[in-house]
Amino acid sequence: MRLSKTNALILLLTAFVLLFVILNTLRLPNTTHLWREIHNAGHTPMFGILALILLGFSRMLLKSRLKKRVSHYLLAFFAASFLGALSEILQIFEPRDADIWDLVRDIVGIIAFLCGYKVFEDYRNQHFDLHRWNVFVPFVTAVILLVGAVTPSILWIGAYSQRNSNFPSIMDFESPLQSMYVTLNSARLDRYARPSDFLAARGKNVGRVEFQPSIYSDFIIEEPVSDWSDYDYLSMDLYSANDTTIQIAVRIEDRHHNRHYEDRYNAVINLEPGSHTISIDLNDIETAPETRQMDMTQMHIIHLFTVGINSPVNIMIDNIRLAKLLSQ
Repeated sequence: MRLSKTNALILLLTAFVLLFVILNTLRLPNTTHLWREIHNAGHTPMFGILALILLGFSRMLLKSRLKKRVSHYLLAFFAASFLGALSEILQIFEPRDADIWDLVRDIVGIIAFLCGYKVFEDYRNQHFDLHRWNVFVPFVTAVILLVGAVTPSILWIGAYSQRNSNFPSIMDFESPLQSMYVTLNSARLDRYARPSDFLAARGKNVGRVEFQPSIYSDFIIEEPVSDWSDYDYLSMDLYSANDTTIQIAVRIEDRHHNRHYEDRYNAVINLEPGSHTISIDLNDIETAPETRQMDMTQMHIIHLFTVGINSPVNIMIDNIRLAKLLSQ
């Protein structure tokens, strides 16, 4: 049973309105990288549906003026793209942030859905033949764009699954997915095969961080498994090939951090040349804020950084992990 054109447009309008309301009103508690990516990915189907709605209106209202089928598709593409650009421009004047990548997601959805619908029409009209370029190109375009649109969310799902299965190991640099949790400012991170003189390291790979000359050069791990309450130490293996002792600052935050220095754990590691295992008592982290206790079930950031260095500083890191007292 085929839907009438009017009913199909009503369904598309309903889907568009629902997606629009969800994306613009839903505020998830404790927003994570995964939920942000899923939320952002919603731009693709929303503007893809909008393009199909505009295509339907074009055919209903301009059928006598636009004789060629491709003209309706082009009009739908440009109209939907204009609305996507306009929505981002308007956000400049609102509390929300305009984002060029949201516009890219919009256009990806517009092209993918229009190409997909063109292929569907060919199939419905028994003109579907992948050997024809005007069928093959839209089909492949739709598939590639839709796969590309969902790939970031799939990668984040894999990263979260791996993070949870590795716990209480927080980062061992064995998988490239772990770098998705890392933010770098004036710094560079590479995965290296474990050098033989990095005696404390245990796996096949280690992370090599180059802190570059800057006021602050940062290596930040966001969103480790948040509940540290059953453990006693945060440990990490570090290796310095520098000729002299260097200072690495450590900053640890929970989700309730108020952005003040006194509301987090702060320490400085004097790292001598060679291989070392550094352990931080979680009691020291818990009691670090001056006016409260750190919430050890809502830990959020591990931050290593240098301050005011004049030349690059390189260290290797491995096995950032939580440990219990009996295992030390």
